Amino acid sequence: MKNLDIWIRWIRFFTTTFKGDVHVVFFENAKSDLERELIEMNKFLKLPIDERRLCCTVASNSQLTFRRKVTYC
Repeated sequence: MKNLDIWIRWIRFFTTTFKGDVHVVFFENAKSDLERELIEMNKFLKLPIDERRLCCTVASNSQLTFRRKVTYC
């Protein structure tokens, strides 16, 4: 329950006190459409999308482990 209380405090802070922009990523959405979520994160951060890295990340993280393998794309 301690972790839940921490998350609730963070959510309250970002929805009531924090005045900046917030981009929320739901795990379920990332799991179902990782590519779309990564594109939306890049847009929010105003970063260019590197198609090669995007494809590599999506292909190598189909199980959402987010760990690099020995070989790189």
